[in-house]
Amino acid sequence: MKSLQEVKIDLENLYRKCFPNTIHKKILVASTHHPYTSPHIRLISSTYLLNKIQDEYDIKILYWDYTKPNPIKYREELIIDTGILNLNSEPYFLFEPDILYSLQKPILIDFQKIESMIKKILTDLNNLPNFKKIERTRLFVSRLNELLNIYKSLDYNENGTLWSIKLLAKELELTGFKEESEFLLKNSISIFSSEMFKNYLINSLEYLHNTEYNPLKILPKVFEEKPLFLYEENRETHKLYVYDENNLVKSSDGEKINFNELINKIKNTTKECIRPAQTIPGYLFYISNIYEFGKDYDTKNKLSIYFENKPTHLNVVKKDYIESVSFKTGITYSVIDNNTFKRVSSQKSSRLNTINALYLHFGKNIEKTLKDIFSNKSGPLELEMTKDYYL
Repeated sequence: MKSLQEVKIDLENLYRKCFPNTIHKKILVASTHHPYTSPHIRLISSTYLLNKIQDEYDIKILYWDYTKPNPIKYREELIIDTGILNLNSEPYFLFEPDILYSLQKPILIDFQKIESMIKKILTDLNNLPNFKKIERTRLFVSRLNELLNIYKSLDYNENGTLWSIKLLAKELELTGFKEESEFLLKNSISIFSSEMFKNYLINSLEYLHNTEYNPLKILPKVFEEKPLFLYEENRETHKLYVYDENNLVKSSDGEKINFNELINKIKNTTKECIRPAQTIPGYLFYISNIYEFGKDYDTKNKLSIYFENKPTHLNVVKKDYIESVSFKTGITYSVIDNNTFKRVSSQKSSRLNTINALYLHFGKNIEKTLKDIFSNKSGPLELEMTKDYYL
């Protein structure tokens, strides 16, 4: 029986075999990035921090594209967010809701209509003296056109994950983070469609299956109510729980899936496939000599308690982003018809903080503002989205 330390070394070597360009002594994986149609502001600082430590670690940014666009999070996951215009309807969705990003292509929408609606809102609803209204409208629309030109330049025949990676790269460059943009493009991989990651996942599961560290043995003890895998079938997601160390059971109908069937369906990248829940990669990294960049503290803390008498440690780099600029509250208008808008209730504040919305309010000033915060020259800013700023 191999010791945990021997298992760690074997799994690390397996990772290096699956990712043949891994050359540094320390391996670090980051699962902080997700596909977005309007990336969150924290991704700028996450990419900035990763870029700073690339000389010390061999870094892979694992784009967590086992997720589906969620209408509840429409600002980040479905639309071009502007901060002031509610576009939570299908004509403005860049993806179909509830289908994995990696299994669909982005949708080309009417960009001109967005610009027209923004102009209408700024002209009719901006309660300012006329000269200020004209200048602020000009600034906002000029920045909006910069953003829309980025969306227009992307390839709408690529799968959703690749499209999203290139969108973030272009927005990093727009906000003054060119080096980080190049780093992102060079080091990002899709978890769902990357053959390298898929080989690593399958080979690790097969290696562990007949050991005492088989995740089908251990994880049900650590996470009693969490599914380990998700089965995609006919646009529906079925949770898979452990039946025993050789079988999983589908929560919806009780169908059993044995280990060999599990592996075969993981290999599949069609609309009927099995994907791991977040616990599985977290467990694999935990029992490998692989560092994680992320804040999945619950998984790591529970595993550390389970392995308290084993020679293991918490492999996590805890600081995965820097608090920077955010909106405390929002001003959002919904479209009733082409000429009428209605003020709607504020969104959850964390969903206001897209790169798009902040760039539209800051413009090129956002580069200096963020870099001063990242270098501790100033502290985080919390803004009111009111006429005291750009609206």
